[in-house]
Amino acid sequence: MTLIERLSKEIAEKTARTLNLDKDREEVIAYGALNFLHTMLTTVLLILFGLITGSLAEVLLIGFTSAAVRKYAGGMHANSPTHCALISLILFGGMTLLVKFMPVFTRPYFVLVFQILIALAALILFYKLSPVDSPNKRITDPEKRKRLRNGSIILLLFLQFITLVFWAWHLKTGSLLSLRLIACISAGLAWQTVSLTAAGRFIINRLMLLLSRIGI
Repeated sequence: MTLIERLSKEIAEKTARTLNLDKDREEVIAYGALNFLHTMLTTVLLILFGLITGSLAEVLLIGFTSAAVRKYAGGMHANSPTHCALISLILFGGMTLLVKFMPVFTRPYFVLVFQILIALAALILFYKLSPVDSPNKRITDPEKRKRLRNGSIILLLFLQFITLVFWAWHLKTGSLLSLRLIACISAGLAWQTVSLTAAGRFIINRLMLLLSRIGI
């Protein structure tokens, strides 16, 4: 049991004793506490990475985009909250550095083509695969699956709408930051799309194996 899991269990036990709750409600509290602590850990790691590399806006935008899409489209889960947080840091941090330092992301036409290709791929895979559920929490209700799939597509369209603001910013000022932010939205969307596929599962499994081998 990881530190986060132990903390969430302790929070649930103390809350249940204080409020005289039954075991089922205690488990609900433990699950909520686990999700909250995991989210906080991931956010703190991304903020530290962003501050150290001078790319706070970029890494948070990638992370929040991916998290928002995941809520509807689903995707593979890591085997522990710690692994999940560290894998998020590795992937989002790596994508942030690529967007920040690769010269192609300062070229408007490249960013536009990148955005269009990612959006089209996401639209196709969301329609075919979304939502990808967890083995421990299957989504069997056809109506719920339909709502989540539709939600993922609507969110995809909303993200493209947001990029229009950044495109307007770039066209008015020539800002390179605006291009990087567009690319970050597409990068977060790209990873969450890949995570629905066998390629995404392979990447996550390899990263979990690497973290386990170094004792994390």
